[in-house]
Amino acid sequence: MLPLIAHGDVLVVQCGSESFTGDVVVASIHEDWTIRRLGAVQGRPALTSDNRTTPPIVLGDGESIDVWGLVLWNLRQLYRHKDLSDGGCQSLDELANVSTYSTFLVRARGKSMAPLILDGDVLVVDRSIEAAHGDIVVAVYQGDFTVKRLGVVTGRVALIPENQKMAPIFVGGDEQVDIWGVAVWCLHRLQRNQAR
Repeated sequence: MLPLIAHGDVLVVQCGSESFTGDVVVASIHEDWTIRRLGAVQGRPALTSDNRTTPPIVLGDGESIDVWGLVLWNLRQLYRHKDLSDGGCQSLDELANVSTYSTFLVRARGKSMAPLILDGDVLVVDRSIEAAHGDIVVAVYQGDFTVKRLGVVTGRVALIPENQKMAPIFVGGDEQVDIWGVAVWCLHRLQRNQAR
């Protein structure tokens, strides 16, 4: 399974929001900044990680967690040709390096692209990009939209799911497939605690 937050992801953080157990937060503890999930270990407040190899930060007596902001969204780059390392962007369209005139937001449904894209994730799709092998594309197949990786399987062009339990869709022959756009970002909502 992919990590909840990976190196290079862009996080949307709301400062000053009330946070609850289970929320992912940007916090300061022991004079260090960290991005962790609010939790508890053996009844003591803690900052935990979804990575089981990372130990939790457990608070001692009189210690507190200074929450700076609540992580609302995680934007994961899918399109491999764009380099965002220069920074200095002032707007989200500049940061995401997309054209406002050819970019659409699409909500993903289903499990065919899990664990890369989860059911309910929002995809930033750029229609101005010509799809290449390896790109995540939004395609129209038999009159319905589908999200798959464009590639080659046994010498044939195919729309390939990330979920290994699902079969690829082969392009050509009797199968009519139109590439609608290239998914350049995946916005993954970081689940807030539901028991409030």
